[in-house]
Amino acid sequence: MILDELTWFQHSAFLWDRGIKIYLDPWGLPERPEIADIILITHDHHDHLSEQDLRKILSPKTVIVAPPDCQKRLVGNVVLLKAGESTTIQGVKITATPAYTMKTSHHSKEKAWVGYLVEVGGEKIYHAGDTDFIPEMNSIKTDLALLPIGGATTMNWEEAAKAAEAIQPRVAAIPMHFGAGVGSLWDAKKFAERVKVPVEILTPVFG
Repeated sequence: MILDELTWFQHSAFLWDRGIKIYLDPWGLPERPEIADIILITHDHHDHLSEQDLRKILSPKTVIVAPPDCQKRLVGNVVLLKAGESTTIQGVKITATPAYTMKTSHHSKEKAWVGYLVEVGGEKIYHAGDTDFIPEMNSIKTDLALLPIGGATTMNWEEAAKAAEAIQPRVAAIPMHFGAGVGSLWDAKKFAERVKVPVEILTPVFG
């Protein structure tokens, strides 16, 4: 089951293990995590692009996917994607999606940062990145939707509930970007109570 393949470390950091190990925004990883086949970076803030954590999971064969302005901080095999662009790596289809906030300039649209829609073997995960509930989410079709709920510089739980209902993930919406400086488990529980789609609140695996 797709939920059993997903590990949440904390904040916006996940591992999707479908035989191919796909990390999303790795930050705060354990000391000896599994080596990555693919790493997806949504933007260059330290809690999403962490060189310290990247060193733990990089190998010569690892491919990193990121928006163009992250390139200067990355080493190795790097594929740059803008929102709307796609690539396929080791059978994994990766599409960069828009991610931006309208109520704060912290993640403005002009910065051209991204989320990702990742497809492996016919199943899809949408990692929204740091974003508000934006119109582009209405066209997302996915099995799991990983949505920030912490507020301040992203959606809060109420806005994320509206996003989840627009997306209608087939399996579940999963709250993220809470409990590490912004938001709390209370926000995640309120999100789960409010939203009219299935919700899974994951237990973090702290580094």
